Amino acid sequence: PICARAPMALDLSSLLSFAAFFEEEFHSATLEQVCSDIAARTLFAAATDNGKPHPSLAKWNKKIQNLLSSKKMLVRWAGARLLDLMVAQAPAEMFQEHCLAWSTTLQRLLTRDSTCTVQVCLVTLQALLVRSRQHPELQRELGSHHVGPLVKALVALLDSAADAKVKAGLLQTLCCCFIQYTAASRGGSDKIRAACLQCADAESSNPAWEAAHRCLATLVLAVPVKQLADSWRDTAARFLGSLNAILNELISGIESEGRREAVLCEVDIEPVADADPVRTAQLLNRFCFFSAALLDLVSQEFPGVARVAMAGVVRMLLRVLDMSLDAVALSGAAVTASRKLSLIVALPRLQCSALQLLQGLVVPCKLPLLVSLSPLLRSIARMVHQQVSSEHCDRNVLCAALHAIRTCLQQYGAAMDCGFLGEVLPLVVGLVAPPAPAALQIKGHKDGGAVAATVAATAASSGKRRAATASIDSHHSDATHSAVVAQASLELIQTALERVGGELEGEQRRAVDNMLLTQASARAGDDAAYCHDYRTRTLALQCLLASILNPCPSVTPPLSAALVLFTQACRDSSPLVAAAGHSALQVCNLLLHPRFPAIRTPTPAPASDSANSGRWHGPPSAGVQRAFAPSQTLWTVQQQQQQQ
Repeated sequence: PICARAPMALDLSSLLSFAAFFEEEFHSATLEQVCSDIAARTLFAAATDNGKPHPSLAKWNKKIQNLLSSKKMLVRWAGARLLDLMVAQAPAEMFQEHCLAWSTTLQRLLTRDSTCTVQVCLVTLQALLVRSRQHPELQRELGSHHVGPLVKALVALLDSAADAKVKAGLLQTLCCCFIQYTAASRGGSDKIRAACLQCADAESSNPAWEAAHRCLATLVLAVPVKQLADSWRDTAARFLGSLNAILNELISGIESEGRREAVLCEVDIEPVADADPVRTAQLLNRFCFFSAALLDLVSQEFPGVARVAMAGVVRMLLRVLDMSLDAVALSGAAVTASRKLSLIVALPRLQCSALQLLQGLVVPCKLPLLVSLSPLLRSIARMVHQQVSSEHCDRNVLCAALHAIRTCLQQYGAAMDCGFLGEVLPLVVGLVAPPAPAALQIKGHKDGGAVAATVAATAASSGKRRAATASIDSHHSDATHSAVVAQASLELIQTALERVGGELEGEQRRAVDNMLLTQASARAGDDAAYCHDYRTRTLALQCLLASILNPCPSVTPPLSAALVLFTQACRDSSPLVAAAGHSALQVCNLLLHPRFPAIRTPTPAPASDSANSGRWHGPPSAGVQRAFAPSQTLWTVQQQQQQQ
């Protein structure tokens, strides 16, 4: 009943009457409606009177303090929700006046309240710390007297926190303290590092796992500014050493002893027992943790820091990418069968983590990584070939490899060695190409027969590719599996066409164009169920447009067939496919009918003057000139030159 009497059009003073009911009887629906109304219309920020806070804001602040002092847990939670909105939207004058009091109240609630209230208070504290940096006087006051005790209180709570979400919130708040108030937050860094390392053995689905590796990378700031470069370099070396130490123990007996790295690790690595899959899973979790921490460290922008040693990172990545299921299965008798089985289960996730690290390092380490990129790309090409030809192909590994190649192409383009594309593109085309019909007649167009012949040739070439890699049929057996792999492959093909499309060999480019024509012409009811997925067809149309806009010197672009397919896509039932067809058709029309300045545009002669119908009638009219906008006609340019 209370919620029904709270329409969205009420002002701030009227909504205050509904907040008064929370002290007597809590209604979650009313709280959600009041909070959504304030957040949607930013009522706290708009409550000003001649540049000063409205008197209703003081009443709201008093009501929120009463709610936070209540003995009922749900009422305090309601007060914390409203205080979060007040901190985010309060006018600057009111924020400076009450910021210190709000900070004290939030710290008090952290030590004596429930889990849900603590989570809201932690989010509010982060918003308060970020906004306080905009006010110099408030920043000095908080940095001198409040942030230090706050960090100590958060560290004390971190040791006793049992809930994973609360622990994640505490680590995120500590991270915010280090970033916003670096000098005041340096105490307790050792305890924070120990708490973060405890989360290294957890699963990546744990909420505290992501917050822990981000906080561990942020601890590099816990040194004076003059030592920041040395601290950054030392932290990167420890993370990389931990990754190598985990690999030394995880794949010992599989790889040659010459590839083992001497390491300075962050944590002690105990030997793995032969029949201990739990220990193998623990090492795998640690590898993913330090991989994410190294990526967070490199991605952060610190002034004057040293670059990470890319040679060591590349060697570590090559150790992981060169591993294969066959190498594990054919390892010597020194590795027991149970150990081999646990490694076979862990290898896909290990390689996915390494590929994600490589994909994340491309942007922050662009130039240093380019020098050592060729062996990595060749290793990824071998991995794609192994996944395609294997009976136990892993979709996540295959998609991660395709995404890593696509990211490198986006950043480097023709600057890197593109020879590996000769091995990858035929495999990628085989992943996308569906079992096409023998003939496909496109009705309503004079080139329909030519398009049908092209599609039939594509079907034959696709059959040859599938015969060459017979195990690829396992991908097409599952529609969801095939759709994900096909979309990742089409994204890679689109990037390759846009960045290095003109440098591809003629046979490869012709195979890509034929596959795109087949894929873009797929409809519901075809043999491959994923062919008529709207995302796949949209990507196929975009790839076909990229092929036309980036022609190859030795291959004729399939413009006429593409126009037919784009026209058909405009009438598709999917809005996304129709929008892609309209956009591509407009670009093709501009190619066929380009806009260029008119040299001479004669005005039409009057109908009665038949004798002068073919003569020149002076400069073009204003309407004709506007028709050729935005470019100027040659007549107006010559006229301006004569006037000058």
